[in-house]
Amino acid sequence: MKSNQAGFTLIELLVTLAITGFIGLVASQLITTSFKAQLSVKEEAQRLEKGARVWLRLESDLSQIVDRPIIDALESQEAALMLDGEALTFTRAGWANPLNEERSQFQRVSYRLADSGLIRRFWRVLDRSSDSEPIEQTFLDVSVFEVEVMNAKGVWLAAWSDEDEGLPVAIKVTMAINDKAEFTRIFEVASYSIDDTPVAGQGG
Repeated sequence: MKSNQAGFTLIELLVTLAITGFIGLVASQLITTSFKAQLSVKEEAQRLEKGARVWLRLESDLSQIVDRPIIDALESQEAALMLDGEALTFTRAGWANPLNEERSQFQRVSYRLADSGLIRRFWRVLDRSSDSEPIEQTFLDVSVFEVEVMNAKGVWLAAWSDEDEGLPVAIKVTMAINDKAEFTRIFEVASYSIDDTPVAGQGG
């Protein structure tokens, strides 16, 4: 008697294996592409977050500038705001004091661009002595940092020093972060009254 059961021929097996292999290859490529896309989105989100953090830190500092000159380590007076070819330096208010330390609510801050990125420096005292060392924070991936200030006549200047009276009207900052296009923002310089006394728990 002849059997009614028919097995796969060699050609059918080869075709089945080829189709299965092709489906597996396509699925593997789709999974790899999806993973790379997710990784790319995550990395881009991290870069955007870092860029936003730089602007937020800068905005917090510039929005609280005060007209308070300081005495440097050489016992010379520095203007409340100074801008030269390398750095923007100023005094700001609103320095948080959660530990109720006996210190000023004001803080001396400086920004300058280096090979490693944008460096923010601040000092724990306003009027410094020879042993007053700054504390540094580096924002990586900042490749461009350009600053101009506007005087009372509405003229943009690339420098501001002791010879200039008071504070500028506005500050224009141009930055490029993560190799992206340059972006410019203008910050109005507000006027605050000066009361340089230690303030406990001052937020900012």
